[in-house]
Amino acid sequence: MRHRGIILILMGGVYILCASAQVSFALVYSGGLDHITAPSADPGWDNVGKMMIGSGTYLGDGWVIAPYHVCERDPVGASHIDLDQRYYEIPGTARRIEYSSTVDADLVMFRIAGDPGLPSVEISSSAPLADEVTIIANGRSRVGDLVNFGGGYKGFRTTSTRAKRWGRNVTGGYVTVQSSIFGRTRALMTYFDTPGLGDDECQPVANDSGGSVFVESSQGGSWSLAGMALAVGTPGGYTGPNVTTHAVYGNHAYYADLSSYKDQIDEIRLIPLPGDADWDGDVDDIDIMIFQATFGQTGPDLQADFNRDELVNLQDFAIIRMHFGMVSGDGLPGAENLPVIIVPEPGTMILLAGGLPLLLKRKRKAR
Repeated sequence: MRHRGIILILMGGVYILCASAQVSFALVYSGGLDHITAPSADPGWDNVGKMMIGSGTYLGDGWVIAPYHVCERDPVGASHIDLDQRYYEIPGTARRIEYSSTVDADLVMFRIAGDPGLPSVEISSSAPLADEVTIIANGRSRVGDLVNFGGGYKGFRTTSTRAKRWGRNVTGGYVTVQSSIFGRTRALMTYFDTPGLGDDECQPVANDSGGSVFVESSQGGSWSLAGMALAVGTPGGYTGPNVTTHAVYGNHAYYADLSSYKDQIDEIRLIPLPGDADWDGDVDDIDIMIFQATFGQTGPDLQADFNRDELVNLQDFAIIRMHFGMVSGDGLPGAENLPVIIVPEPGTMILLAGGLPLLLKRKRKAR
């Protein structure tokens, strides 16, 4: 019978899954080398994408969530996720998730340029404890059959050949994963043991960060995103093989508990694309028209106040101009409830669009 207690103190070694400079990543499961297509009960296979040294999940509305340590080495705007194609981060849109008011968690969200056309993924409202979960990750492949490493330790080796796979496990207790570089994160645990869940039992190894943990509702049929792989660990006194390069029975994995950060994540998802006044997922002529109709207005919650200084002015037009023509997602929830703004005739709008850049230039010269 599996032990599933609440862990109050993190014991043994902890290894951040992307700490190595090696560009590799893995999900090892007991059954073999397949599981490379979506499971029959698909929790969100297409939404999990490959990143440079790990993985991320497309939540919908143009937003991706990933471990911060997967993205932090990339220059601003260079982070990307491979879904049906490669989508790049829109510079200036990244938002860190906070563990507390003074400490960041090892999680980040960023908006991508383009619309993958994927369904939205909801964040679990409660942490799954002693629940079966499905884990999807893009990574290294298992090599060969079960290996006896000696000293009572058995497990599997991996190769750097990457492939998208899924597996299952059962969630255990809570822990806190802490790094002086990447922050502090409330996390869930899974254990890699036998017989476990048979052939589907899985364990992340080195560079497996961002593998997504999905949990099915108690009524069945609907899934939510409950966690993201951050690290692997060993119990106190462990003397077995390196768990960053082997999947060893008896060790465990740590996943960010996303339910702890759901309010923050949901709030960030309601931030529109810069310059998108009508929240429809693109920046176009309609957004310029809304800007013109409200130009000079002051106060909170103005649709064309993109820098949120409670004033619609030339700085907001500069944001429209910078992002004009850009698409990100398919629009935000609630866009249909935005107030109706009377816009000027198209001819006036065209004159404004042509004249404001000149006006902006003159303003800068006058300073």
